[in-house]
Amino acid sequence: MRFATVATGGVNGYLAVKLAEGGADVACLARGAHLEAIRARGLRLVGPAGESVGRPRIATDDPGAIGPVDVVLFAVKAQDLDGAAPLCLPLMGPETVVIPFLNGVEASGRLESHLGAGRVLEGTCGISIFLGEPGRLDMASSFAWYKFAERDGTRSERAEAIASAMRAAGVDAVVPEDIRVELWRKFLMLATLSGVTAAGRCSAGDIQASPALSALAAECVAEIGALARATGVPIAEADEARTLQTIAGFAAGMRASMAKDLDAGRPLEVDWLSGAVARLSAAEGLDAPAHRTIAALLAPWRLGRRG
Repeated sequence: MRFATVATGGVNGYLAVKLAEGGADVACLARGAHLEAIRARGLRLVGPAGESVGRPRIATDDPGAIGPVDVVLFAVKAQDLDGAAPLCLPLMGPETVVIPFLNGVEASGRLESHLGAGRVLEGTCGISIFLGEPGRLDMASSFAWYKFAERDGTRSERAEAIASAMRAAGVDAVVPEDIRVELWRKFLMLATLSGVTAAGRCSAGDIQASPALSALAAECVAEIGALARATGVPIAEADEARTLQTIAGFAAGMRASMAKDLDAGRPLEVDWLSGAVARLSAAEGLDAPAHRTIAALLAPWRLGRRG
C-alpha cells in the first residue's frame, strides 16, 4: 500500500516515520529547510519511547514527482485546507483515498468539495507533537492514536485495510463504530480549551482556579454538545461531563496550541473552532453565545499579528 503525506508536520510526520520504519512505501510532501533535512538525514522522531528515523521513498515539494498513491494522509492547519487541497490532485488515482487529520468537524466535507464525492474518509487523531527543528519531530505525549472511517460514520473494507496496514507498522489505528462520535468528542475538548485559553490568555490552572472561567468552559462544552445532537451525532451528557473532568485534571500550565499561536502572532484556527460552533449553531437555529463571544474576541488576530 502506497502512502503520501500532505504535508509532513507533526501529525503526519509521526505516521511517515512509523510507516517508513515498518517497510511501507511512503512519500512525503514538505518544503524549505524541513524538506532538505528529510532528504539528507531522514525524518527523526524524538519522544518518550526514544528516538527513531524514518526514510521515505521520496521527499519532495512537488506532488507531481510522487504520482498516484493508494492513501493520502492530509494534515494541515484548518485555515490552510483550501490552499493545500489542490496538492492532492496529482496523487489521486482511480481508487485513492484521502484521510484528513485536522482540527474541527468540517475538514472532510471541505476537502471533498475539492476532490469529489467518495474520495475522502473522516479522520481524527490524538497526539502531542511538534516540529522541533527541520527534520526533527518532538513528541510530548506517550500516546498516539488515529481513527478513521467513512464520512457517514460507517465502517468499510477500504478503511479496515488502511488501518490494518498502519497497525502492521506499529501505528495505533482504529476504525471505530461511529467516527462522528469520536470526532465530536475531541471537538468538545479542543474547541473549549482552545477558545478559553486563547481568549482568556490563560492556562488550564487558571480555569481550575476560577469559578467564572470554569463556568465559561462548561457553557462552551454544553453548546458543542447541543450542536452535535442537533446535527444527528449522539453526543451524551456523560461525554460533556468527562470533558470537564479532563480539563479539571490537566497540569496547571496546560494551554491549547491556539493560545500559543496567539502569543506568537501566528494565524489562528478560531474560524474552525469557536467560530464554527457559532456559525453551525446558527444554521441549526441554536444560540451559542459563549463561542460567539470567543470568536469575536479573537477575530482581530485570526490572520495573525503580534501585540
